[in-house]
This record gives sequence, C-alpha cells and structure tokens, in this order.
Amino acid sequence: MGKTFSARRILVALTSTIALMAIVPTPASAQFASGLQPEDAFNHYLTASADGERLYSAATNCDSLPPPCDQVLFESTDGGTTWEQLPARLFDGHKILIPPDAADQRIFALAAGNLQVSEDGGQTFRPTAPAFQAVSAAISPAFNEGDPTFLIGGTPTTMYNDETHVVTPLPGVLSVGPSNPAFSPGYPDDSRLFFGHNVLGDEPNTIKGVVTVCVDHLVSCSTTEVGTFGPEIRFAPDFAEGGALYAFDQRGVHVSNDGGETFEDITPPERATIWDFEVLDDGSLLVARTFNPFQDPGAEGLFRSTDGGVSWTRVSSPMLDVGVFSLAAGGDTVVAALTSPGLGDEVVCSDDGGLTWASRCP
Repeated sequence: MGKTFSARRILVALTSTIALMAIVPTPASAQFASGLQPEDAFNHYLTASADGERLYSAATNCDSLPPPCDQVLFESTDGGTTWEQLPARLFDGHKILIPPDAADQRIFALAAGNLQVSEDGGQTFRPTAPAFQAVSAAISPAFNEGDPTFLIGGTPTTMYNDETHVVTPLPGVLSVGPSNPAFSPGYPDDSRLFFGHNVLGDEPNTIKGVVTVCVDHLVSCSTTEVGTFGPEIRFAPDFAEGGALYAFDQRGVHVSNDGGETFEDITPPERATIWDFEVLDDGSLLVARTFNPFQDPGAEGLFRSTDGGVSWTRVSSPMLDVGVFSLAAGGDTVVAALTSPGLGDEVVCSDDGGLTWASRCP
C-alpha cells in the first residue's frame, strides 16, 4: 500500500488519548512554530541525496493538543550532523524529491493534490503540477540532462514535464487507486518504467498488488502479481548489469532477478508491519518495522540483510527497538525516523551503512 501521512500514524499510534483524535494538517499558509528540530515533529518522510550529504524530512508538527497541526520541513547539508527547520512558507508536502545534479538546488515536494517546488532554498513553495490523490512520485535520473520529467502516482498516474509544464496521463497503468512509480536507474537509455499498484482481485470486492513494467514510452506493458497491496519499488545498485529489483508493501518484501517478470518472497520471518525498505550502495538491504499488536514479539525495529534477503539480522541498537517508521540512504549515510508514543519522533543517523546508530552523525 502506498504511504500516506495520515493513515500510517494511526497504526504506529500516539498515546491512547491522541489516537482518538484526527490529526489533520492545517492549510499550508499557516506556520505555527520555527526553530524546531526533528524530534519536535512526527510522521517524518525522509529523503537523501545520492552521496548522503543533503537530507530532508517532511514532517508534521502540532504546537498543542488538540490540533491544529502543520507540515514542516527539515534539512541537513552535512550528512545528518546538524538539522535546520526551513521556513517553507506554503509548504504542504509529505514526500521530498531533489534533482540528481547537486548544482540544482530546487526542492520538489509531493503535497495534497499537487507537486510543489521551492526555488529559493526552501524559503517558499508553490504548486507546479496537479497530483490528484498521489501518494508517491519519482524524478527522472536524467532530470538535469535533457529529461526534466516526473512520474506522479495519482489518479490517474501521470508524467509531468517540468520545462513544458505538460501533464500526460499514462493509460497503460490501469490501477485501482494511486500508484508507486519508478524510473529505471538507466532511464532514458533503458526506457523501462515501473509501477507498483493495485488491481481488482480474483474474488469479488478484493484487490491485489501488482508491478507493471512498461517500455518504449508505454508502448508495451506487462503486469506481475506481487504481494497484497500496491508495492513500492527499489533497485539494486547493479540493476543495469542485471541486478535485482525489489518490491515491498506493509506485509512483505519481494525480489526479482529478471527485471520484474517474476518475484520471490524474501520477507524477514517475523510477522510485523513494514513501513520502509532501502537498498544501500553495497547491496545491503534494510527493512523498517513498527509495532503491530498482531505481530511477533520483538519484530519491530530495523532488520538488515547482506545476502539479498536470504537471511536477516535485527540491528542491535536500543534506540531502534521502539520501531522504525521511515528510512533514507545515500553513500554510507542512513537516516531513520523512529516511532514514539508522543508528538515527537527522533530522527537518528548511521554513518556505517546501518550497523551502528546515534542521534546525530559525527
């Protein structure tokens, strides 16, 4: 299932009192607090540059109870050593996308109903494209090399050109609800586009998760059933040389070694809710899990595999035992948003690929 910043928090929960409230961000024009740190907010959605130097967290802040709440944006430009809350006027995003070229300092954000952009270092945001019901989006690997496009997993799934401002529906992705799109890492030379989404199930009133792979600008598409909900997609660092493709949802992780034609279940054996999944530059896999009353005891936290998911080890770090809600990785830097029973979630950092953790990277 695609991630949404309202539903996830209900499951990983606040205190019993707070869990009875509907925590809904106020209009983006309202800003209630400044000078915050990540631990002053919750529902962190993390993004990292390829080298791990630029890190972002889109999060929710409630000044008091009961809400109103607002969306806030944090930035680290030193690999997680320090964080700063950006002014982010008119910001309403829950997923940050940054151009692959570090010289391009624009910040894009997927918000409720539109794709936003900041061209002044996060001072202000404005809408730049519609994104109806979108929960996920992807930026082209060649965004700064002649292909300034986004895939927006809304209803319908669309492609947006940031130079011409043309939005094109993608009819080849027949989804029940939003999708989770991804460009092939070698795009556009490798023209494949990937979409994790839902379709109608085999039984009445059911849905099932699938991965659709399209080539040659959606001239040809094929679909494979994967998991229970519309999965999100990650790529192994050697994907262009025949490496793995991963698809995950809240219940499992699957791997494909043939470009998405077939998938194998590699879910860690313990039952738990999976909220995020990352593939590191060395091929290691990380699974983020949070508390679920129906799961196996001790299954929350961070799980790591160095053999492609054949075996998994729970990362031994007391600070992760509360559960991990979101991950982002670049280079050797990994950041993780923890879950907590209150209105603040700590964002912690690892500078050795997720082996050891601290409140801030050194």
